[in-house]
Amino acid sequence: MSGAYSFRVPEDIKNQAFEVIKNYGLTPTQAINMFLREIALTHTIPLRLDYQPKPETIAAMQAVNRGEVEMLAVDTVDEAIVLMQKMAQETKR
Repeated sequence: MSGAYSFRVPEDIKNQAFEVIKNYGLTPTQAINMFLREIALTHTIPLRLDYQPKPETIAAMQAVNRGEVEMLAVDTVDEAIVLMQKMAQETKR
C-alpha cells in the first residue's frame, strides 16, 4: 500500500536537485522513497545538520541557562501546540 504526499519547495532547488537525481539514473519518487526508507531504517536523518545559531538565538539560550526565563516541558507536539495557543490567548488579554 502506498500513499501520496505533497510539499512545497523552491523551484530553483527542485530543478537543481532533480537534475542530480536524474544523473544518478533515478526518478524523484525513487530518490524520495530511498530517503524516507533510510530514515525509517536508521531512525536518523541522513544529512549533515550543521546548525549555526544566530546571535539572538545564542543570547536566548544563554538566558535559559542562567535561569532568567521560564522553561516549560511537554511530552508531545500536541501538548506544545495547546500550550502555545494558551500563551497566545493570554498575551491578547
